[in-house]
Amino acid sequence: RLCYVAIPRAKKTLTISHAKQRMLYGRTNASLPSRFLREIPHDRLTLEYYIDLLQRDGRLEEAMQINQRIAEISNTEEAAERLADLGCYCYDVLKKYQEAEQNFRSALMLDPGQRTAFEYLEQILRSRNDYEGIVRMYRMRLETVQDARIRASLCYTLATLYDYNLGQVDNAISYYRQYREIYPDDIHAIHNLQRLYHKIHDWKSLIEMLLAEKDYAATPTERCDILLRISNICRYKMNRNHYAVSFLHQARQENPKNLAVYHELYAVLSELRSWKELIEVLEIQLTVMNKPDEKLMTLFSMSHVYEDMLCDVHSAVSCYEQILSIEPDNTVAMTKLSHIYRTSGNLAAYYELALDKAQHLPLPQARARLLFRVPLKTLTLF
Repeated sequence: RLCYVAIPRAKKTLTISHAKQRMLYGRTNASLPSRFLREIPHDRLTLEYYIDLLQRDGRLEEAMQINQRIAEISNTEEAAERLADLGCYCYDVLKKYQEAEQNFRSALMLDPGQRTAFEYLEQILRSRNDYEGIVRMYRMRLETVQDARIRASLCYTLATLYDYNLGQVDNAISYYRQYREIYPDDIHAIHNLQRLYHKIHDWKSLIEMLLAEKDYAATPTERCDILLRISNICRYKMNRNHYAVSFLHQARQENPKNLAVYHELYAVLSELRSWKELIEVLEIQLTVMNKPDEKLMTLFSMSHVYEDMLCDVHSAVSCYEQILSIEPDNTVAMTKLSHIYRTSGNLAAYYELALDKAQHLPLPQARARLLFRVPLKTLTLF
């Protein structure tokens, strides 16, 4: 009667109702939806209503089968969403994890951007440490995504998976670089690339990343420290002292008062035996240093280079005299000057230096002994 009389009379809408319980002859009977509802070919609303009734009645397996049928008759996005919902139903309600995974995979095959299926499937794969499967899932989604921010997020996740979970350094570097094409100023990606390049001893690429970090450094001190690291790589890892000198000069320009830069320059230029350039660096260091101890150290270094390397006694004497002007009782400078004056035969300078040294002795007996020795040495030497 319903099919041949009631349904054909509907002109605009047709509503089919269902009573879960019915009173018949004084008895309450439970009734189920008609099985013929499943045979309605393309009426999604009816099928969804039928699924709801089945779920309320506890007939979960039949509800799942109808859900799969709706997915088959839907378009791609709707089918993917339906399969994702079905996967959630299997995962959360039925606790059938294998069928849930199958539905999530089917949803992603139809729509790689289906977020629910993606998140649930990643959770399933992580629970069994299937990082290869997670990587395949992310790479499949990356091929279909055009939005730059989403691509960056996917590349960073892939890089961390290859880096920390799979230990594939080359792939990790590749995806970190793809991420930096979108966000070149991300300091975390730069540090990760530095760590990986150091791990595989790719010093040129490591220097490239350090220079990138320098470009985004906020203060001269930070830039100076980065340039110092680059110079150490050039010197100790690549054996390129000339490159090290170049980066050290850049570091000196960033922070002229950093003693570590001058110490490194002194060591590298000494290895290269570039004495004239070393003197220029020491003269610059002398002008920027304010503390007397720092000036003394610089003057002693200059005197050593002048006297022992360049054989420029006149310039060495000038350095020792500047030392005595800062610290008049410096015995090392006086001893050096005495030796130079004795070997060069400069009697007047030697005598004047001895008198000056005697003036700075605290005890009269010490001054008397020194002044008594001066004419004796003068007579013997000159």
